[in-house]
Amino acid sequence: MQQSNLEEKLRWLFDTNSIIKLVRSENAAVYEKLKEFKLINYVSKITILEYPKSFKTYKNFQIIDLNRKITDKALELVLKLRIDGKLIPIPDALIVASAEVHEIPVLISDDRHFHILQKYTEVAKIVLSFQDFVQKLLS
Repeated sequence: MQQSNLEEKLRWLFDTNSIIKLVRSENAAVYEKLKEFKLINYVSKITILEYPKSFKTYKNFQIIDLNRKITDKALELVLKLRIDGKLIPIPDALIVASAEVHEIPVLISDDRHFHILQKYTEVAKIVLSFQDFVQKLLS
């Protein structure tokens, strides 16, 4: 993949599992490529709460704080899912709601909760798995 293909979406919100995979040593090349392409990378405050161990990684990310619009959107998602008999963790709903409110593509780490959420949000059109992102970034 050429850099121009990645530039189609210059902004990415990393979910918590993607951050965990990113900071592992085998993904050091990915981290360097992100800096090289000067992509705008975001992380939710929820991810920082879930994975504070890697706080130094976040200095290269813009942090999306939670606000009323995001929490209302997350509540709307959770209620829609419950009507259909589906349950998802609140952090997943908040991360997807953050992406939807800010219209930022979210990188997921093939977590089944995010795949469930895709069916209930506009984010479904802009979501990409972390594994696909890594392949495209390094090719």
